Formats: sequence, structure tokens, C-alpha cells
Amino acid sequence: MTKEKQKLIHLIYGIALSITVVIAAICLILECYGIYKSDSFSRENVAAAFSGIAVPVYLCLAFVVGGFILNLFLPPEKKKTTPGGDVVFLLESLKSRADCSGCSEETALTLNRLRKTRAIHKIITLALLAICSAVFLVYALDPGNFHQSDINSSMIKAVLILCLCLVSPFFYAIFTAYHCRLSIKKETEILKAIISSGETTGNNSFVKDSMAAAEEKENEYKTIKTIVLWALIAAGVALIVYGAVQGGTADVLTKAKNICTECIGLG
Repeated sequence: MTKEKQKLIHLIYGIALSITVVIAAICLILECYGIYKSDSFSRENVAAAFSGIAVPVYLCLAFVVGGFILNLFLPPEKKKTTPGGDVVFLLESLKSRADCSGCSEETALTLNRLRKTRAIHKIITLALLAICSAVFLVYALDPGNFHQSDINSSMIKAVLILCLCLVSPFFYAIFTAYHCRLSIKKETEILKAIISSGETTGNNSFVKDSMAAAEEKENEYKTIKTIVLWALIAAGVALIVYGAVQGGTADVLTKAKNICTECIGLG
């Protein structure tokens, strides 16, 4: 079988799996909402509700199993990637070759503006995420926003507020990624024009400079990822300790026992 046919089969499978997962997820959400709005909450009602979505769920599971079988007989073609990503790697490689000291003032200003704009967009994205996260934490850590008499409505309201807090950072991050890609593409074209005009550094080889630049960029990414990871772990531990101190452990245990005895039927 040719590579084009293999790619077509994998593409069709990916589209079919995506559609099936979306349909199963929508059906599951609708049934859960119907169970929540129903007056009687029992094992029989839950089983009757979920039996109606058995076909899309089983079909989704069949597609997942079929994906493993497909990868065994028709493994997808592995793409060769360069360190730091294709676009970033190319940009760093061109930077190491181009000598911008002899370019015109207009070109230098354009390059500087493109780089500053990308940096500003990234800072704004992080600032929006930090501000919106702080707003949600202030709401979530206020016990007055969660009423024990109607805890379900309070949790639904908290989830809605969380979604609203994440809307602006999410869409701005998408805009930033799109804008940065266009900016990098434009800077790449300018650097290629500078190199084609003969203004190159000529001090080191192309491969050595490009690999060194990509490795340096990769190390910066790893440092940032490590800091963010440990910050999230620390925040998670702090929230768990706070919930345990406030008596949340007993609430979770009570709800778990209710679910096991009333819904699933264990015990």
C-alpha cells in the first residue's frame, strides 16, 4: 500500500473518531443534565438514562480499539522534527547567519518591532491568565459563595465563573499564537533577504550556530516548564491542605458514599 493511501486511511479514521467522540460527549452531557433535573435520583433512572446512549459510547470504544489495530498493521509515518519546533528552529538558524548590523535603519526597526510585539503579546497572555486565576481563587476561597443547603447550584455557578475567567486568556492565547506565527514568518523572510544580499556573519558554520541557538531556546523552555510545573504542584498541595482544614474531606467522603450506595449500588 502506498504512503498516500495510508495517510488517507489515517485521516478518515481521525475524522470518524473525532465525530464519534463529540457525539458521545454531547449525549453524555445531556443525559447527566437530565438526571440532575429529574425529581427522582435512583439506580433505575440512571441506568435507563445511560442505556439510551449505549450505542454512541460503544461505537466510540470500538473506534479507539480499532485505532490500536490500525496502528499495528498500518503504522503512521513518523515525521522528523527539529529541536525547538520547525518555525522557531528556522528563525534561530537565520539569526545566526544574518548580519543585521549592516542593514538599513528601516529593516532594523521592523525586526525590533516584530520581536517586541511578540514579547508584549506573550506578557499580556500571562497577565490575563494570572488576573483571571486570581479572580476565580478569590471567589472560590470565599465560603459565603458555597451554601451547604444548595451545594449543587453553588458548584455549577463556580464552574460557570471559572469558564468565564478562562474565556479571555484562552482566546487571546489563540490570537497570540496566530499573530506570533505570522510575525515569525515575516521576520524569516526579512532575514532570508538579508542573507541573500550577502550580509552573513561567516564566523561559524550554519549547523553549529543553528543547533546551539535551538539548544539554548530549548533550555529556556525547559526552565519555564519546570517553574510552572512546580508552581502548579505547590498550588495544588496548598488547595488540598486548605480543603482538608476547612472540613472538605468529610464532605467528599459523604458524597462518595452516597454515590456508591444510591447510584452505582455498591455495598
